Amino acid sequence: MPASRTRVLEFPVDVNTALEASRHAVAAVIEGTPRVNGRTVTGSVRTSWASWGENLTLTVSDVANGSRITVRSASKMPTQFLDWGKHRKNLNRLQHELETAAHAHAAVIDPG
Repeated sequence: MPASRTRVLEFPVDVNTALEASRHAVAAVIEGTPRVNGRTVTGSVRTSWASWGENLTLTVSDVANGSRITVRSASKMPTQFLDWGKHRKNLNRLQHELETAAHAHAAVIDPG
């Protein structure tokens, strides 16, 4: 299992809507408040039986038909090499939350 996993999604919404959807998605997955820096939203998932926690990063960019959101889940501990499917679960949950917040289904560019 990888120490991180990335998925690229496209939505037919403007960048501001995608950024707000990203903030809502991260808030739904983490405990605490997401951090927003420009077009990047970050947050951390707590330690569980499956991992020492994960750092989530969502980056929003413009594309011709709307917005692209690059979603990344990475292990907090750089030495962790087995995630028990935690990164994929994080990406699936974030994608679901993004689709709900953006009121649109994502075109998955890179399934990660």
